[in-house]
Parts: sequence; C-alpha cells; structure tokens
Amino acid sequence: MHRALHGVVAVLLGSDVRESSPARILHRKTSNALPEFTLGIESKKGQVAGSRNIPVVGLTGGIGAGKSTIAKMFEGHGVAVIDADQLGRAIVEPGMPALQAIADTFGDDVIQPDGALNRFALAKKVFHDHEALALLNDITHPAILDLAKSQVIDLAQSGRRWVVYEAALIVDNALEPGIDCLVVVHADESLRLSRVVARDNVGPSDVLARMASQVRPETLLEEADYTITNNGDEASLRGEFERVYGVLVEQFGSPQDDIIQTLPKNE
Repeated sequence: MHRALHGVVAVLLGSDVRESSPARILHRKTSNALPEFTLGIESKKGQVAGSRNIPVVGLTGGIGAGKSTIAKMFEGHGVAVIDADQLGRAIVEPGMPALQAIADTFGDDVIQPDGALNRFALAKKVFHDHEALALLNDITHPAILDLAKSQVIDLAQSGRRWVVYEAALIVDNALEPGIDCLVVVHADESLRLSRVVARDNVGPSDVLARMASQVRPETLLEEADYTITNNGDEASLRGEFERVYGVLVEQFGSPQDDIIQTLPKNE
C-alpha cells in the first residue's frame, strides 16, 4: 500500500517531501499510541537532581504554511527551539541505538560500509509498504521523543523558562497531551501551493499530493491553542507572531532567566 512519506521520516530518508485572537484552550486528549508521553521533565522525576519543570510549546503547520519561519522568529526572541527534523537526523547517526534497530529490522544492506544509514536502500523498503513504514516509525518516533526530552532537561538546567518543540506531525501522532499548548501556523491553500512550487521547484500536482498526505488544516486549527495566519507579507506575519508571542510571555514568563522582556508597544 502506497503511503506518502512526510515529516521526520521523509527527512531521515532524504526524501524530497518536506514537510487572529488566541484560540480557546482545549482539553488535551489522551493518546492511545503514547499514553505516557510528555515532553516535560516531570517524566524523568528523580533522575535529574535540582531540575525544574518547564512548559513546552508545540509549533506545527502544514507544508508551505510558514512554520519554520515562525520558529526562526521564536529563536530571534531568545526562545530555544527543538527541531524534530534535526532530531530525526541525529538519531540515525552511526553508533546510535535507533540506527542499529533499523539495521536489525530491515537488514544490514540499509547500512553503508562507513556505518552511515543508506537512505536510498531504506526508502526502497518502506516507500510502498505501509507495514514497513509503520515499523520504521515505531523505531524513530520514540527515539526522537527521548532525545527531545533530554534536550528539554538540559535547557531547563541552563535557565530556560519555556521552550518550543517544532514538528510537522504533532497532531498526526497525537502528541498534544505531551505539550503545554499548541501553536498552529496556517495559510490559504493557494498561497501554500505557490510557495512550495517556487521553493522546491516542483509541479503543483506533487505539492497537492504532499498536502493530501498531511492532517487537514481544519483539524490542526481545531487542536490549536493559538493560531498564526500567514496570508500576507512579512510585516503582517511578524505582527501575528508578536501577538502570540506576547500571550505566551504573559502565560509562561520570559523565555530565559537572564532576559528582561520588553513587549512591542501597540501603535
């Protein structure tokens, strides 16, 4: 059964798939797949002396919506951003347990002579096989979340008061219960389509197929605590970001212990 690759799996396989007022606060649903999942460091109680709990803000959005641009704006305001795509690459570096698990599951031919992942060989095994792709996800997703938790712990100990977890599949994988709030970046489909066609130099039909493989924008917006609309120019997007960022600072405080926060004044 064919299933489009997207999110972290697309990244680690080297696929060309890339991935108003604050919304009401939603009651977080429990996840059947990962019932114990939480990115907060309370999940590692007793393991880190003197650690403290810090909020984790999820950041997601469909392809072409502008999620990565918003992540950079968060970083520009001193917020630590944990990028799920980067974690997806890190867990399959030579010597990592997830890479060994992939080899044990899919065969030694998915490992190159230098010990690196043979992305092409692995992609051939999972691209048209729904069960194989599910097995790969079962290996990579827990490994990514474990690494994310470790980074949250390290950031808390370094004086961060809250962090952002940027991932395309937060809602797809029902990870909402493990975060404190969810920011969704969205844009009109026609704008998303034109942006990705120009960015990736691909045809509209290819981009539409990628969009179809992702959770519908309406579903993302239903799960959102805060939304950022990206239908205008950069100045408009900056205004949307500042509005949501200001609410997060009111809710969680300055992102770092050593930052004296100054919010932009309303003109």
